[in-house]
Amino acid sequence: MNLTLFHMINGLVGHNIFLDKIMTFIVVYSPILYGMLMLVQWFIGGDKGKKTSMNALEGRLLAVARETFFNM
Repeated sequence: MNLTLFHMINGLVGHNIFLDKIMTFIVVYSPILYGMLMLVQWFIGGDKGKKTSMNALEGRLLAVARETFFNM
């Protein structure tokens, strides 16, 4: 299913300028948005929100480390 979805989305590249701009915007600004949402959850979520934010941060750092070291 993931590969089918990937091919379906990738097949649309270059055919619609509006869709290309939306996808570029999402790729560029979604990490910033997710970081801001983690900060909001940290300050508003109490102890449970802090734990959830830390788990998300640890997961993200592990993903970046894996991507960096195993794809050299």
